[in-house]
Amino acid sequence: DKKLPYYPSHEAIDFYRRYKEDIRLLADMGIRAFRTSVSWPRIFPQGDETEPNESGLGFYDRLFEECRRYGIEPVVTLCHFDTPYGW
Repeated sequence: DKKLPYYPSHEAIDFYRRYKEDIRLLADMGIRAFRTSVSWPRIFPQGDETEPNESGLGFYDRLFEECRRYGIEPVVTLCHFDTPYGW
């Protein structure tokens, strides 16, 4: 494995797996609102499903519950780069 010069060789962000730590850190800093976006491909991975991906919905359920646990209000947007299939 050759590393590219000046290219970061560490994990810069892993919110999907570390969201609990991140939300706790926000609470520790006194932050009371958190803007996050909902990734359309996480909910409808192929874009043409008739039913949403339960695993994707579960992630957002857990994320929002963690926010509420710390008294942080989630401010949710649909990521503007993720448009539904066919739109």
